[in-house]
Amino acid sequence: MTNKILIGGIIAAVVVGTAYYAKPEFLAAGNTDALYVMKETKDGFLRLNTITGNVSLCHPKATSWVCEAVADDREVLEKEIARLEDRIGVLKRHIKKTESSYFKLPSDKEVDEVLSFFERFVKRFKDITDVFSDDKHDADNI
Repeated sequence: MTNKILIGGIIAAVVVGTAYYAKPEFLAAGNTDALYVMKETKDGFLRLNTITGNVSLCHPKATSWVCEAVADDREVLEKEIARLEDRIGVLKRHIKKTESSYFKLPSDKEVDEVLSFFERFVKRFKDITDVFSDDKHDADNI
């Protein structure tokens, strides 16, 4: 039990330390409770939304300030992951449907129906060949 508490404490310390040092430039201002944290750059300010993690570049334009979203590879990757997860779901449903329809053995009733059909086919074919066979014998006797 003591080892579990010790391990839990170490994990908690690592998580808190990682969160603190993950954004050192933004958190240097000291106010981590704010919705936005600003960092001055040569072009204006970088604005970090502390809840969503979105970053914007704010700079003066004409008579006001404009904040434009900074390109984030994470958003592109998340969209690609979502697309691939949807594709995997489609493929899994297709495999499940395919397995249930292609690899199912026929029932005894279905086998009997097929054999009955084949038996009727062979009897009719034999009857037809017998008719032609009888006609040949009749032609030979003439």
